[in-house]
Amino acid sequence: MSKIKMLKEAICESGIYSPNQCKVISTLLDITTNNVAQATVKFLVKKTGVKSPTIYFALKTFQKDGLIIKNEQQGGFEFQQDKIDFYLESQSKKNAL
Repeated sequence: MSKIKMLKEAICESGIYSPNQCKVISTLLDITTNNVAQATVKFLVKKTGVKSPTIYFALKTFQKDGLIIKNEQQGGFEFQQDKIDFYLESQSKKNAL
């Protein structure tokens, strides 16, 4: 299983985020390069089918939770490695059971 797929499962199975938030985070992970996802809200609406207010709320929630930070220099959202590691470790432990 790829790290991205494992990370998506870990985040969405954590129960912390709604199904629409999971769609947003999954899309961001799909387009991530070097931990940075460059996407506009318009792009996310088109890819996920989620309405823009919900996307803005999801992005704000992910930032509040420390999963991503807004990267002004690269024009996107940077995933925080410590959170990625936490989710991957949690999923690895779960899969080992």
